[in-house]
Amino acid sequence: MAKAWMNSVPVGSQKTLIEGAGPYRDPSGGVDLGGTTICRRWANSSTGTWGLTLFAAFWNGFVALFLAMSLHGPVTVNGKLYTSLEEAWKHDATMPVFLLFPLVGIFFLYLALAVWVNRTAVSVESGLLRITRGPLIWINGLVSIDGTKIQQLYVQVRETDNDGKRSTSYRVMAQVLNESDRCIESGLTNYSDARILEQWIEKKLGIVDRSVPGEA
Repeated sequence: MAKAWMNSVPVGSQKTLIEGAGPYRDPSGGVDLGGTTICRRWANSSTGTWGLTLFAAFWNGFVALFLAMSLHGPVTVNGKLYTSLEEAWKHDATMPVFLLFPLVGIFFLYLALAVWVNRTAVSVESGLLRITRGPLIWINGLVSIDGTKIQQLYVQVRETDNDGKRSTSYRVMAQVLNESDRCIESGLTNYSDARILEQWIEKKLGIVDRSVPGEA
């Protein structure tokens, strides 16, 4: 069961400065974060990254093997034996349901590829905060926020308990004047990674770092 995003920092207090570049790099691949753009690759050594990749490989391998064996060979569907998958498709009305298996495989394959290929680039230029995610198409692939309207940035944490296995993730949020809080980046596995991004944006926008309600 997933818990709500939680707060554990006294409101208004000063927060500890996190040193270093963490997983962030400048556009040339260096660790100098003094420029206007920093990037973070999604791929890492976590078990989640490899687990997703192995699951996608296993699922698609199983589907490909099944199709190779049954496309022109005998296959049993709903207890009835057919000479081929093509014949089963013609005579069994439930066959379209089997399309879900390759579709699920394509979905997870895309997710795995995105994790290994994509990166998040955050830039602050002329007072405009821009977040791009790609090169593979992704939700919120391009987000732009007027930096003059950002009042504060903060980190939230969420703990998930699935059958006794606990996992923790972090996201960086922005308080925007006259708008709902905006998510800058999510799915971060380390608090320090989230804090480094928060600090970098606040420094570029000249925002004094203070804790806020709902912050980790």
